[in-house]
Amino acid sequence: MTVLEWIPEQLFELMPATLAFAAFCACYLLYGRYSKKRAASGKRTRIATQLGFVSISLIGLTAFILTLPISETTKGQLLSLIGIILSAAIALSSTTFIGNAMAGIMLNSTNSFKIGGYIKVGDFGGRITERELLHIEIQSEDRNLTILPNLYLVTHPYRIIHSKGTIISVDISLGYDINRKQIEKCLTDAAVEAGLESPFVQIMGLGDFSVSYRIAGVLKEVKQRVTAQTELYKCVLDTLHDKQIEIVSPTFMNTRAQPQSSQSIPKTAHHLPEEEKLLPIESIVFDKAEEAETKESLQQKLKKIREGKDKLTLMLKTSQGNHDKQAITSRIANLENIEARVAAALTKLENS
Repeated sequence: MTVLEWIPEQLFELMPATLAFAAFCACYLLYGRYSKKRAASGKRTRIATQLGFVSISLIGLTAFILTLPISETTKGQLLSLIGIILSAAIALSSTTFIGNAMAGIMLNSTNSFKIGGYIKVGDFGGRITERELLHIEIQSEDRNLTILPNLYLVTHPYRIIHSKGTIISVDISLGYDINRKQIEKCLTDAAVEAGLESPFVQIMGLGDFSVSYRIAGVLKEVKQRVTAQTELYKCVLDTLHDKQIEIVSPTFMNTRAQPQSSQSIPKTAHHLPEEEKLLPIESIVFDKAEEAETKESLQQKLKKIREGKDKLTLMLKTSQGNHDKQAITSRIANLENIEARVAAALTKLENS
């Protein structure tokens, strides 16, 4: 057999494998575009997308081997080898990779937390920026990112801050020589000034030298938790000093080289300018979490808009009167305008 005869014959034998490989690449690319569109509309999670890519890869590899111009025995041996490799990989990484994947699926099915929400597990806490098949990423109050395996979350109790409100509190110790009712009034006023709702004061303990108080209140806007905590400290400090209540402990007062009647309260500085309203701390420390939450919110909004358009389209097909059709058509056009603006904002956010 000449070379000119051998080459076409080999190409013909490799044709099925080549077509299988081309089909795999085409399916991979098409699924990638499809997943991107579904993710943009909020109809598909990243975990589902990753599982889809893994499934396509396994099916494509199997189809490629089955179409190779080799004997059935060799094909069986190759498939057995792949099976052994997969089994060994699963066995060796069952406590990590597979465990994290199963934990990710479980957490995704329970849907107990979402992007942008506050979470605390063990010594780690912050706002969620990413949810993946194997891990989640949180941004802590020092602006750093922490990646936690999903297996760690399902094996440790985690605390989620309620999206409809949380309790902000400050603990403080004051002397026995100050009337309890006066202190409770001052602390309650400080909580109200800090913007907290339903403030309450607790006595946490009666020590040898001082009484431990806790002032707490409900913060509705949980995104401003860090800022609200700082504001509460400021208001407690200012309110107690304005009422001439000394915050230092009596032990300090008894051991310092000063008259017993003196007080450690700073004098009011009338010449200082009024304190400026600073930007919320969260806009600095939780920048990635804010961006991720905004993106998630836009995706959910797009999903609802498109569902509304689908319902209106069905109503348009079944409506009889011209007046009803015009009203439905107008509503569809309004939704399309809103959809275009939301899609543009989402695209700008993804490209930034």
